[in-house]
Amino acid sequence: MMLKPIPNLLTDDAHKTDDASSGLRLLIFANGSACLPDSLGDQITAIDPDASIKRKWHSVVDELEKNCFDACDIIIDTCDDVRRAAARIDEIWRLRVKANYAMRPAYLVVGKTSHPMARFEIERRGGHFLLLSDVATHLAEEFGQICLGFGPLARSLPRWHVVREGAGPTARASVFLLTRRKPRVRGGDLCSAVLAVLLKNNGLPRSICEIRKLLEEDPLFKPKGGSFAVPSSSSLKMYLHRAYPKYLQEAFDQDRSGYSANWVIEREKLDERTVGYKIRGDCLPTTYFEY
Repeated sequence: MMLKPIPNLLTDDAHKTDDASSGLRLLIFANGSACLPDSLGDQITAIDPDASIKRKWHSVVDELEKNCFDACDIIIDTCDDVRRAAARIDEIWRLRVKANYAMRPAYLVVGKTSHPMARFEIERRGGHFLLLSDVATHLAEEFGQICLGFGPLARSLPRWHVVREGAGPTARASVFLLTRRKPRVRGGDLCSAVLAVLLKNNGLPRSICEIRKLLEEDPLFKPKGGSFAVPSSSSLKMYLHRAYPKYLQEAFDQDRSGYSANWVIEREKLDERTVGYKIRGDCLPTTYFEY
């Protein structure tokens, strides 16, 4: 099949535009090649003219980590080696978990040849698989399926922004809900500091004991030079059962977001006893202001 250079695609040394209104943001891993097959290159250009092409895998990982996993919506892998593509999907998943269970990117493998186990190996890891011969007729449909998967996640999870001010004894934290009005979550300084740490580490439900260990290791608290003493277990339970449901709901209602604090605060139970807590949502990288 004839290959041609990809028009309007940026190389590793170029910069993407800031216009996100064009729809899906694509990142292509070309596995050492500067060219893509005609059918795939034309489709990509039509969907995202500013898509990036990466020839080396470490460039893909660097791009994602540099932009806190907000660099693209879909990675397109043109590798025909199913085993290596599956290993890359596993690596992206581990990085997404490390990045607080980032929702994106999805992973699409475009194979030139049909391998008996290719689709099974890719899809069982949460990826998507498409034959190159099917790109012209089925790529848009595949993207539609990926977007359907993004939709419920995006609608069901609030987005948070933590702002930290000062350092050492003057350290403080504020939490904002990222909606139209960006309301600040009400609460005292200590209550807000605990909430900031919970949101920063909200990948999995954690016990009260585990939460106290997180606080001890955070620079907002005295064991690491901060201004706050680590709250007792009973104080943390009061925050999670009384203060946060009230303050989060106030922020949700202020912007008419439709979220319920009782749902956002997840309580993991064992025999009717709460054994773990998690505050759902996608937390942006913390903003720091030191003075």
